[in-house]
Amino acid sequence: MEDKILPPLHDMITPRLPVLSRKSQVHLIQVTYLPRYPIQVSSNRTIALFLPDLASGGAERVLLTLSRYLVAENYRVDIVLGRARGEFLEHVPESVRVIDCSAGFPLPTMIGLALNSFIGLFFYIRRERPAVLLSSLSRANIVAVLAARIAGTGTRIVLREANTFHNTGRFTRFFIKHAYPRADIIVAVSNGIARDLYTLRTLPREKVRVIYNPVDIEKVRGLASLDPGHPWFAVDAPPVILGIGRLSPQKDFGTLIRAFAQLRKTRDARLLILGEGAERVSLESLVEELDLGDCVSMPGYVENPYAYIHRAAMVAVSSRWEGMINVIIEAIAVGTQVVSTDCHSGPSEILDEGRIGRLVAVGDEDALCKAMISMLDSPDDAESLQSRATEFSSRKILPEYLGVLIGK
Repeated sequence: MEDKILPPLHDMITPRLPVLSRKSQVHLIQVTYLPRYPIQVSSNRTIALFLPDLASGGAERVLLTLSRYLVAENYRVDIVLGRARGEFLEHVPESVRVIDCSAGFPLPTMIGLALNSFIGLFFYIRRERPAVLLSSLSRANIVAVLAARIAGTGTRIVLREANTFHNTGRFTRFFIKHAYPRADIIVAVSNGIARDLYTLRTLPREKVRVIYNPVDIEKVRGLASLDPGHPWFAVDAPPVILGIGRLSPQKDFGTLIRAFAQLRKTRDARLLILGEGAERVSLESLVEELDLGDCVSMPGYVENPYAYIHRAAMVAVSSRWEGMINVIIEAIAVGTQVVSTDCHSGPSEILDEGRIGRLVAVGDEDALCKAMISMLDSPDDAESLQSRATEFSSRKILPEYLGVLIGK
């Protein structure tokens, strides 16, 4: 057989410079799909992190934190994205490559995006042969298992599951049932998530590990000390209740706004909701309908939410379901009070089964209002909150992640 000459890397992946607002450019690489490429054997210290994009969410924040730790531990890290977009692109470490899978099928549909991700990830794995592939979010996890197994390079597959199957559609659940057992190990971000995974009869329990989300407490506290630059945090201003997250049905900010409307009948306070999402228009309409325009603000994504968290009277979480919600950990890390729905997974574990903070039923705006008033009147001891946060410190959690990735 005629010997094949291994082409240079740029023959398979063509660099392009993104337009970004930070001074140092992200090392962004565009995957092109040319199946004739032979396999390149790369360092067995390459770890690939796979996500749909780098929007401002908890999964994205966790993988960025992990990427910085892995680089410090002398691993080569690639972040492989279904589409290279999102607010967190600017925060990728300079030594980390960003692989963009968005070339190929110009289909603006979920199927088209899945095909892009699958084909791009498949050829990335065939070409680069990473030692480990860590994927996060259910649909991305399904794509990761299929691409890695079909690529046949022996790459270790680690899936991170951060959501319950509470609202997972039957189609997605079917693929989860058949794809997840083909991973080497699955990281559940809470015991509640692990219990959900155990319901998959095809999945051996020994493949599931519970590892909480890592929070860089020192970094959070450092950023929290900065001035948020928002006039509502002026001295002697009314207390601010803070909501943070994507403006999506999962976060149920409508219930929070209605609960706040009740609170305003007896308390002078303000509500800030940080985040973006598809429900912005409907939430703004609700604010207008309840005549709360002068005391409710939704400024969108902010660069440093920790400064807001630190100065808020409390963080209010109204989620219908969660995995392990980072903002609660970040809030207690800086001693800020927390009121949360007792949704299926996450808040109760973080708040020590309700021994700190306040837990209320999902969707109960009356109970949420009463809990927020109670917290304003009788806040928890800040030192107790901060002590609890150490259980989720990145110094403790990140070595656990590394052990799972390398199979120890």
